[in-house]
Amino acid sequence: MADDGTVSATLHNYEEFTEFSSDLEEQSGHYFVFMLSSTVTGALLTIKKNGVEREDKKDLPFERGPFIFRVEQTSDYFEVIVDGKTVVTLKFTNSVLE
Repeated sequence: MADDGTVSATLHNYEEFTEFSSDLEEQSGHYFVFMLSSTVTGALLTIKKNGVEREDKKDLPFERGPFIFRVEQTSDYFEVIVDGKTVVTLKFTNSVLE
């Protein structure tokens, strides 16, 4: 991953990843594992996908991860926010989904 959050990786398709979600539709796809640096600290964590904030991903107790993101297309991006400030925005435009 580049300093600007750009991910250059080949993400392989996985099937029946039941640990990711109980929603059958989300159990297959391309996944990216990410962990925040030990220098990042805070109290609350929010994750937005493509600029959309979901209630179940908002103001969670802070943790460094690991986080698993389901990437549906290379235009997807995930914003990791700690205490109201963006820490990183992961962008997959340089990635390959296979």
